[in-house]
Amino acid sequence: MPQYKLRVAIVLAAFIGLMSGLIFVAYEPVAPIAKDATNPLYFTYKGSPLYLVGHQNFRPNVTQATGRDMEAIMDVEGDLDKYLDYLAERNMNNIRLWPYFTGDPSNPVQGYSDPPVWQRTGPGTGNDGLLKYDLTLLNQEYFDRVSEICAKAEDRDIIITILFWDVYGMQGNRWTNNPLNPDNNINNIDADSNNNGRGLDGFLDSPRSGAATAIQTAFEEKMIDTVNPYPNVIYELINEYAELDLPEAVITRAAAYEAGKDQQHMIMLSTGGLADNGTYPHDFDKTEMLASSADVLTVAPGASGWGTVDTTPPLASRQGANRPLVADMDHIDAGLRDNAYFWRVFTRGYHYVLYESAAPYVDLGWEGYMTDATEDLHRQNMSYAGSLANTRFENLSNMIPDDGTSVADTTFVMADVADEYLVFSPLSSRFDVKQLLNATNYDFEWFNLATGTVVSTGSILTSGTTHTFSPPGTEYVLYLRRQGL
Repeated sequence: MPQYKLRVAIVLAAFIGLMSGLIFVAYEPVAPIAKDATNPLYFTYKGSPLYLVGHQNFRPNVTQATGRDMEAIMDVEGDLDKYLDYLAERNMNNIRLWPYFTGDPSNPVQGYSDPPVWQRTGPGTGNDGLLKYDLTLLNQEYFDRVSEICAKAEDRDIIITILFWDVYGMQGNRWTNNPLNPDNNINNIDADSNNNGRGLDGFLDSPRSGAATAIQTAFEEKMIDTVNPYPNVIYELINEYAELDLPEAVITRAAAYEAGKDQQHMIMLSTGGLADNGTYPHDFDKTEMLASSADVLTVAPGASGWGTVDTTPPLASRQGANRPLVADMDHIDAGLRDNAYFWRVFTRGYHYVLYESAAPYVDLGWEGYMTDATEDLHRQNMSYAGSLANTRFENLSNMIPDDGTSVADTTFVMADVADEYLVFSPLSSRFDVKQLLNATNYDFEWFNLATGTVVSTGSILTSGTTHTFSPPGTEYVLYLRRQGL
């Protein structure tokens, strides 16, 4: 139930209770997801620390419904529920939603934006043969769709990272059909102010040039109005734009607008940049990103300063961010399905967003893609980590990532020392877990990365503060928990 509805219900219940002589307890609405006060590596949501693990998905995104050329996954006929249930069953709790304002109708991977953001009233037709857009009239159906997704995700405790602006919609065939192309709107708005066949210069630069600031701001404010009641939302205002001053300008504007609302949401800044000339010059420098007012940052190897986040990530706690950091697989390696890499990311304190291309949906269909062996094995590894972090750990905030050998020899460990340990063992050789309690019973289980399953369980009675474990083979995870917790 969205927060504003809950508040109305509380007031109504209190009034009815007063009239009938009964006493009702008024519960506070759920606060939005926020940085964990105890451990800034993690989030907090509904009173508990939270680790985010999930999908960046172009196929089932905020705006793409039944479209023209392909079967939808998150359409209003029921696939949305199927997809969200699929994630929840696998302990995945985050969707990074990439919006389409338009598309290339000849490309089934891109699809088409339907419902559109703005109303198509005409007069006249655009490049796609449909009525032109009136950019002063936002389409309520679009925002109802956003609200539906947020509400259904909230019911399943899934966090929605909503991207507002899609820079890739401003070039190529998608620019041909973009509402900000003057051929497609009745408002004489042309985001391609330098006539280079791309719309990045006029519209996305509008905080500086003023070309379409009113239209841009009206959309942002309507989106914020729509999702402000939902606690399960993080804003990502612009993804992959080359100059940091624009995302910062939009972050500042959006934060200022929401400051007057009932709730304030976290804002994520992603690294990277598509320039107006169509090149991809660089990812943002770490120093630039740390200076940002954003609440969440993504990391990528192309941005100088983050270190070897694409191979063996340094501890997230040593990056100097004092906020959650997300391993952005779109920028690290979009096609990577390396289970060992995922566990290195997890045990070093980074959240994980798997890049999922739209193409496999078209090639394999819904059932084929979601049951594809390679894809689903990786999700099973993500699922096990998600279940540990968000359900089984006694307190995620106290599970401190460590890359030394003072806790476990493998250097890939997170632990609440003496009580709980999670150790990734890339090799089959024996290793020691340390700082245990003497003469104490611990339960353990071994998870096999290659099968995505727990293969054995048992218990030990310690004799001293160190215990030696022999993994069943290469690439196993050990979960060790003191009995009686």
